[in-house]
Amino acid sequence: MGNQSDPELLKQAFMMFGYKHNVNMVAAWHNQLFDGLNRGLDDLKDQLEKANDQKEIKDLKSLIHIYENYTADNLRNFTLIMHLSNFEEISTLVCKQEGEAVGQSSSLSRFKHGWEKKLGKTLGSIPSWTTLKDAEKIRHAILHSAG
Repeated sequence: MGNQSDPELLKQAFMMFGYKHNVNMVAAWHNQLFDGLNRGLDDLKDQLEKANDQKEIKDLKSLIHIYENYTADNLRNFTLIMHLSNFEEISTLVCKQEGEAVGQSSSLSRFKHGWEKKLGKTLGSIPSWTTLKDAEKIRHAILHSAG
């Protein structure tokens, strides 16, 4: 495996730390925001129970409807887009590290040669690659349907 002070091993360790840190930050952002939104929804429901004014009741019901029907879905969509963008950034670095040019397409396939060289496997044989390609289709549907 080589000497632990080998500059290439240190470089790879720092890259892996960065990859994991970015993924963990996106997940933490999602979880904290989702928790905050749920607390906000609970507060709105409490206010609705106490409301007497018809306009206030109507406004609170409208906000609750938005929270329940749009906010959580949009948060999931944003999180998926962020994770896939992070994967593309990581993939660009992998291709650079492996000395492979990034392909010209707009799909994840443009990183195929870099990942195959890094992993020493054909991507089609890796179930995670199929999952990523499916997630990419979902991302394109989200982006092209305006969220």
